Amino acid sequence: MTDFCYASNTLIIIYLNFYPKSDELFKVCFFFANGALAVSVGAFRNQMVFHNYDNMSSLALHIFPIIVMWNLRWTTMSYEEKLPESERKFMPIDTSFDFYKFFVYPLGCYFMWVTVYFTINFVVAAKRIRSRNYDNLFLYYEKQPWARKVMYKLGPGMAPVIFITCHFIFFFICHCASIICLYSFQWHTCCLLFWLLWSVRNASNFYMEYFARKYELSLQRLEEVEQQLDNK
Repeated sequence: MTDFCYASNTLIIIYLNFYPKSDELFKVCFFFANGALAVSVGAFRNQMVFHNYDNMSSLALHIFPIIVMWNLRWTTMSYEEKLPESERKFMPIDTSFDFYKFFVYPLGCYFMWVTVYFTINFVVAAKRIRSRNYDNLFLYYEKQPWARKVMYKLGPGMAPVIFITCHFIFFFICHCASIICLYSFQWHTCCLLFWLLWSVRNASNFYMEYFARKYELSLQRLEEVEQQLDNK
């Protein structure tokens, strides 16, 4: 639970419950939700499989923040602008470009997470994580042949550094793209619908594979029964 998606969701919960009038924290949460978290729906092949707890919990971690931030940006904040200031829970949206709010604060929060993540996963609890077969983002990609080849190109000692570097590049590209969502209702809505539909598409592939395997298994059992009957 030290992965970026958990840290981002925790930050959003803190913002909503304790600092809803902080424009700085809103923008950090907004860019996190519509950047790396949104793209992770595709990167981790999240699936809208309602009967599977693992699939739904993973999807919820990545898709709910986008939905929450879309609602705040285009519905709640717009509505609250018509209310007296004493009745507002959130600050009015400020779309003016501010280098600190758009880059310094989000990157500062990101590097705070990197520090905690690196310390726990590669220094303090590295042996315990492997011995107890815990899972995290690094071990997930370590199991992918193409990713393992990249991470271990300079040896095992440099694998964590290469992993964090690649994660930062991924985060920064997604972060820059998420800025567009702050200004364009159409773009933001299309992104939200795209990732929702992508999870449905992944779910359809899951069900196709699931039912195909069940059908194969039923055929094998039928053959076994027929052989037993023939032997009799």
